[in-house]
Amino acid sequence: MWDERGLKQSMAADAVFSYLLFSKFVTFKGKRKDVNGFIQYIVNRSIFI
Repeated sequence: MWDERGLKQSMAADAVFSYLLFSKFVTFKGKRKDVNGFIQYIVNRSIFI
């Protein structure tokens, strides 16, 4: 799962990476509710992967 080729080929891994970046930004800004909304977005997106 964590090898480089696997990450490049995996939309799910890309979504997780996007979430990690987003969560750091949101934590810095102090908007916890936005984190919850983004989690919901990732969950909904993951269903269709």
